[in-house]
Amino acid sequence: MHDRPPSELPSSVTNRGHREEAPSSEPVDAVPLAPTENPEGSALLSARDARLRDALQPILQSSILNYFESGSQRIVDSLYPLIGRAVRRSVRESLQALAQSVDTTMRDALTLRRWRWRLEAKRRGIPLAQLILEKSLLFRVEEVFLIHSETGLLIAHAGARADDSRDLVSGMFTAIQDFVADSFGGGAGKASDPLGRFQAGDQDVWLLHGPHAYMAVVISGNAPSTYREDFHRVLEEIHERFGRELSAFEGDPEPLERVGLLLDDCLLERKKDVPTRSPWLFWVIAGVLGLILLGFFARMLWMRHEHGTVRSRLQEIPGVVIVEESHGWNHSTFQVLADPGSGNVRAALALGESPSRVEIKPYYSLEPEVMANRLRLALAQRDADPQDALTVSVQSDGLQVAGKARHRSLEEVKALATSLNLSQVDFSKVTNVDQQVHVAESVALAKQVVRFLPNQARVIVGDGEQWRVLAEGMRTLAANSQEAGMACSYRLMLTRPAEVTAGAWALAAERFRVAEAALMSQGRGDAEVRPGGWLPPSLRARLEFPDDLTDALVVIPSFLGSQNAP
Repeated sequence: MHDRPPSELPSSVTNRGHREEAPSSEPVDAVPLAPTENPEGSALLSARDARLRDALQPILQSSILNYFESGSQRIVDSLYPLIGRAVRRSVRESLQALAQSVDTTMRDALTLRRWRWRLEAKRRGIPLAQLILEKSLLFRVEEVFLIHSETGLLIAHAGARADDSRDLVSGMFTAIQDFVADSFGGGAGKASDPLGRFQAGDQDVWLLHGPHAYMAVVISGNAPSTYREDFHRVLEEIHERFGRELSAFEGDPEPLERVGLLLDDCLLERKKDVPTRSPWLFWVIAGVLGLILLGFFARMLWMRHEHGTVRSRLQEIPGVVIVEESHGWNHSTFQVLADPGSGNVRAALALGESPSRVEIKPYYSLEPEVMANRLRLALAQRDADPQDALTVSVQSDGLQVAGKARHRSLEEVKALATSLNLSQVDFSKVTNVDQQVHVAESVALAKQVVRFLPNQARVIVGDGEQWRVLAEGMRTLAANSQEAGMACSYRLMLTRPAEVTAGAWALAAERFRVAEAALMSQGRGDAEVRPGGWLPPSLRARLEFPDDLTDALVVIPSFLGSQNAP
């Protein structure tokens, strides 16, 4: 016997069937059954039944034993499928329970609940494994039967199902106990150690025996064995309060109607202890996840903005064509075609620490402005002469180059334009610096005159030195003519006399021979020198010779004497 009343059950267990007991001023005595109409006949029938049972019992026991001994293999073969399924089911349920226990232990290993259990186990002086098993078990009492021990009749029932089939269930419990007692208990229908529990499907049935009645408790799940003592206390209280009624019970449950109130106290259930987490932990986790998501979306928005900025810069650079582009959360990629005239595309983008990647492949653009930039960059990169000063502009019909340059530089620029696939380039506005120098040197040479004595082929006194000046000028002009890209030849011309006669022609021929011989002696170079006749009035005016200049000889470069001379 225990001091704790049935109502003082663990706080973690919920009583699902508690009902208020109706107040009663006096205990209700058991109502005796009415006597039968023929007591003597009933006694004879009871005696005959007892003799028949005693006579048949040895015969039936011997027959069953002989059957088991002679046909044991047939019995084993018949029970093999059932035993196999039972074994497999038992193994499967054991593995599931083990997996659930391991999973629960791992999940709770580092939680606050696990440390609370450690402290509680230490406080109670029990092993931690035992406390974990106790805390992790889940059970529910589905039904409770109070069955008369002698007759096997149902006295009271508590549970969700309350129908006529409960009488059959209680009879099944009695039959099972009788079968176990007869087979394994030593005979006489009684077992020295009565059946305490058995399993029916996925439910456990606990049998608790008393002097006049026993309880059958149907449990779903795994209930700790400590609750068996609580059920014993309920059974003891029932015998203590209703002992006389139980001893006189013959099938009428009305005197024991209030027993159901005590059985309701046995309808217990235990739910798993759900660990309570501190709200701050939830908000910390939610905040961290929120920050991660916020950072991710912020990075995506920033990458989209960065991608659009780089695209706009690329579109603003002439001669750059975007072929392909892509962007993700970490970087963006551009594949572009860039004309050499576009300049340094990467420097123009000023990417710096930007995650954008630009892959550049060269090509030649046909846009006029791009072609002009291409030529400007080429001109800026070449080793130009200090006298060169060229500009490039876009015209309606192509490109135009203007300014000044030496002849060699101008030829290089023309070749450069051809190599850059530039067509329709106008160089008419470019001044050839070498040609200007050549013209100036030619004019200076043409202004050097040698005067002859009137009607003679001899030079006047003092002009003999002019042959040396003329020869030196002819050599210098011949050397510079190649740089200017011009031909080098000379014509000897005489100022026209007042009257051209046959004698004047003869005198002119003689003077030409004297001039050629004098220039040859001074080393005039390899340039061609030939007589050219009389000096034209236009060239005379250009050289600004005075009108009274007669009997004079000049050396005129062929460039000055041509119609295209400036």
